[in-house]
Amino acid sequence: MTHARQQVREAAATLLKVSPTTWGQVFETRIPSTRAVLPYLMIFSDGETSEAISPNSAGIYLRDLTLLVAGRLRLPGNNDTETVEDRMDALADEVETKLSFSALLAAVPQIKGLRLTGTEMIVVTNEQDAPQYAEVTLTFVARYATAEGTPGTLI
Repeated sequence: MTHARQQVREAAATLLKVSPTTWGQVFETRIPSTRAVLPYLMIFSDGETSEAISPNSAGIYLRDLTLLVAGRLRLPGNNDTETVEDRMDALADEVETKLSFSALLAAVPQIKGLRLTGTEMIVVTNEQDAPQYAEVTLTFVARYATAEGTPGTLI
């Protein structure tokens, strides 16, 4: 059985793959493929915290999974910064619309919550400070529970 983290990440990736999309592929990794064609998404977890539901009884852990969705976009090439900003906002809008608590709950009925905690928008440059691509990273926290000794079973 796969870890509950992987199950939540895979469910979120499946939601993001639903057409139509403003990006191409969705990779379930933080390491982009060298063959990837812009635009695309990467979805990955960046760790989690956990706590026992009751400190007096072992067994049930409430976990908060940090889930990142990073979208990379091609730059227009004509220094049209307004277009870049609009495209980054359009990508963020679509991710936020598709990756909602209600949508994830329908895919993973045991999920306890999902919230967007932040968005970062940057333009990545090369060694000569020439713009390469724009990246939008949305950070979500997904809450779920597991029993001690069974990290692959969502409860």
